Amino acid sequence: MMIERLKVMHDFTNSEKTIASYLIKPPDNIFQLSAEELAKVTFTSKSTLLRLCKKVGCSSYRQFMHELEIEWRERKQLQQLIEKEPINEMSTYMDLIDIVPSIYEKAIRETKMNLDKNMMQRIINYLSNASEIMIYGSGITEAIANQAAFKWRSIGIPCNVYTGLNEHYILSLKNRQNRCAVLLSFTGNNREMLHIAKYLKKAGIHVVGIGSRQGKLKTLCHEFVGTYPLEQILSLEVMTAFTSHVYILDIMFACLLSKNYQKNVEAALCTLHFSKEESIE
Repeated sequence: MMIERLKVMHDFTNSEKTIASYLIKPPDNIFQLSAEELAKVTFTSKSTLLRLCKKVGCSSYRQFMHELEIEWRERKQLQQLIEKEPINEMSTYMDLIDIVPSIYEKAIRETKMNLDKNMMQRIINYLSNASEIMIYGSGITEAIANQAAFKWRSIGIPCNVYTGLNEHYILSLKNRQNRCAVLLSFTGNNREMLHIAKYLKKAGIHVVGIGSRQGKLKTLCHEFVGTYPLEQILSLEVMTAFTSHVYILDIMFACLLSKNYQKNVEAALCTLHFSKEESIE
């Protein structure tokens, strides 16, 4: 990194150190300065400046300033993101027990605001009529998929979790159009999920994607539900994206539960009755 090299000042002359010190905290207009102008404001010379450029791996002053400007822009963006983070080094336990629920609440609220009612109803219809719901997840989204599958199976809906594509299984299915696949991806750019979406859609299976609207997955699915679009850098996206995914899947679960309410009530009563008999024995 250019800025780190300037901070270390390895093998720099005193004049080169003067220039490096000036560039470590540059004024806003510094990147418009010519080599002569920068040498003048640092009380050095153009030849010294060009030697410094070569020492940090640049063949010219233009390349040096271009790379330095990009790094400073990225650092500025990073700092802006950090300042927006709800958690910092000053956060206490008492702060966090209030901050964490607020993160969940905001993720749910923002997700709710962006849900398309008509699309969600279409998805619920596909899910309720599917002979199998196939949930695809990888890594942390696999954990989310397993949660959803457990809930859906608890109300008698055939649901299985897959972490990868089994082409032989897909092609062996006789009624592929009666199945619905739900693909989960925080970024919407998981390569495996993109490949799976393409394959399943081509095979005639209805594909529903859940993830970031900024990714490519939304272009490969029949239906796509966007999650909370917050950009965070301190791993908080795991909390927000996780919460957003679970919220969307729980809405689907609740709708399916409601759709066959009486049947699910009878199944619940049967389960309770069976449990009582087991405890007596």
